[in-house]
Amino acid sequence: METIQFDASPVEGQQAIVVSFDLCGFSEFCNHPDAYQVLPRFLSELFSEVDRALMGEVDNLILGPAPEMGRVPPPEFMKYTGDGAILIWFLPKSPDERQPFCTAIVGGMRQLQKHLATKISQWAIDWGVPALPARAKFGIACGLVYGLMPKGWPVLFSTPVDYVGYCINLAVR
Repeated sequence: METIQFDASPVEGQQAIVVSFDLCGFSEFCNHPDAYQVLPRFLSELFSEVDRALMGEVDNLILGPAPEMGRVPPPEFMKYTGDGAILIWFLPKSPDERQPFCTAIVGGMRQLQKHLATKISQWAIDWGVPALPARAKFGIACGLVYGLMPKGWPVLFSTPVDYVGYCINLAVR
C-alpha cells in the first residue's frame, strides 16, 4: 500500500470561506437492501448536478463562473467526501469586498440546497426509489486554511492536494 507523506515545510495560511455539504439520511438509505442498485447512479447524478450548479449551468441559481455582483465563482478547491463535499473559496484581499463575497456564497448555498432537494425528489419519482435522501445540510465557516503538499512534489505543481484548518472542521460540524 502506498503511503501518504506531506512536505514538512511551513506554509502560510490563507483566509477562506469553507462550505461543507452532506446528505441527511444517507447512511439510513444505504441500509436498504436495494440501495446499491441505484447508489452509483444517484451519486453520479448528485455530483454532476453540484458541478453544473457551481459552473453556472443551472437556471435561477446565482452560482456561476464569473464573480459578478451577487454571483458566486466556482470554488478554488473542491473535494467530494462520500455523500458530500468540502468547497473552499479564498477571500478577496480587500475588506470591502469580503462581506458581499461571503453573503453571495451563503445565498448561493441556500439556493443550491433548495435546488438539490427539488432535483433529488424528482429523481426518486422518476427512478421509483422513494427512500432517496433529498435533504442536504450545509456548514459554512471563515478562517485560515493551510495547504498540504505531497512530499517531493515538483515545484511546478504547487497546488495543494488538500487543506486543513479549524474553519474546515467547524464547517463540517
